Amino acid sequence: TEELLKRRLAAALAGKTLLLVTHRASLLDLVDRLIVLESGRVVADGPKQQVLEALRQGKLRGVGSSG
Repeated sequence: TEELLKRRLAAALAGKTLLLVTHRASLLDLVDRLIVLESGRVVADGPKQQVLEALRQGKLRGVGSSG
């Protein structure tokens, strides 16, 4: 299951760097830093909580919209 995969990844990668590319918000539990790409360009980069808050507040125009 996804939860088992997350636990195993977290244990195996403790203290290591992992580049995780995903569309699954549920995997964000594994990251400290979040980089958001839109059309191949970095539109947000920073600590996970800071970037997620910017997304929630609509500070990143176009991200997540359908057009």
